[in-house]
Amino acid sequence: MLRAASGWSSAAPTSSPRQPAQAAGAYRKAADAGSSSAMAGLGALLLNGNGIKKNIAEGRALTEKAANAGDVEGMINLGSLYGGAVGGKTDFAMARKWYARAIEANSSEAMYQLGLMTQDGDGGPKDDVAAKALFEKAAALDHADALERLGAYAEAGRAGEKDAKAAIDYYKRAAALGNEDAGKALERLRCPFGIRDRDGKSVGRICFDG
Repeated sequence: MLRAASGWSSAAPTSSPRQPAQAAGAYRKAADAGSSSAMAGLGALLLNGNGIKKNIAEGRALTEKAANAGDVEGMINLGSLYGGAVGGKTDFAMARKWYARAIEANSSEAMYQLGLMTQDGDGGPKDDVAAKALFEKAAALDHADALERLGAYAEAGRAGEKDAKAAIDYYKRAAALGNEDAGKALERLRCPFGIRDRDGKSVGRICFDG
């Protein structure tokens, strides 16, 4: 299943994220002047309804315009719109197309998203090897979620042999970058032995760094 289709990326630096209403106004002004990054930013705010009345149709139209003008965030968001059937029907082929376009611009997020589609078989056959390769490319650019996926692959022996040490290393890197799932997985691998009291209540775990 395609992920992250409800959190649209907004990258233009015209206003503080703590002031979404002001950001929307700044984006609108810049978008009207032809800025593709502002179109993507305003489109994201409209899709989320963040600091501005939610408007899926306009948000999608601006996202499409930004993507067609070559804005990378617009491409990524448009891929998610197609994959998540937001403002239109699901179209995995188009989602893949726009992620691939963003990958040409070296977007780690697009690598990750296309990796998810590839591992899950969205719009094509499931291919763990190809998905892992995409996650590795994104991980080389310090993409936290891609690092978490590589940890899961190494832990499960997916698209390769099981490697607990590699899994721990990936999870550590992902957790350091803020991925909560990696933090939980790391604790599970490093602290496999639970200790309970006489009532069966957990009182701690025994950890190691093997």
